[in-house]
Amino acid sequence: LPGLLEQQQALEKSSAALEELSRRRASLEEAEKNLERAKASAESCRIDSEALTLRLEEQEALLKGSAALELAGTLKEGAPCPVCGSVHHPSPARGGASGKLLSPGELLAPEELTLLREREKSARTALAGAEGLSGARASECEKALASLKEQEEACEGISEAGELLADVKSRTAGAM
Repeated sequence: LPGLLEQQQALEKSSAALEELSRRRASLEEAEKNLERAKASAESCRIDSEALTLRLEEQEALLKGSAALELAGTLKEGAPCPVCGSVHHPSPARGGASGKLLSPGELLAPEELTLLREREKSARTALAGAEGLSGARASECEKALASLKEQEEACEGISEAGELLADVKSRTAGAM
């Protein structure tokens, strides 16, 4: 009986170690799911940020072109240029980088441009946050994996502890 009780205690410790192994596996799975969600969120933020940055760059280029168009519209042959002072205007701005005239809807109103700048800044901030979270989740994943490997090493050779424990418990009960 003392031998069976000693064996039962050892098997109970092994069984507890196997339960801990199961918990650590579940923890790793959860960390991996969190990492995937964080990566997806970061990718979505990156796409939004890039789209808004591109739109803002286009609008700012149009704004610069628009300023040149406004100035070009005031030029009169023989009258001095308000920028350089020349009285000859061989090549005034015609519109856009392509030389086409801007349509009224292409250039945003000043309030809309300010809003676009704010949205682009917010998108960059969200992207930085999402990338930071993704990095933190990757670190959690690495820790969970290391913990799992450690527990797997501790549980090596005790995979049948639960079955043996049930057998020893029944033999212990029979010996009492």
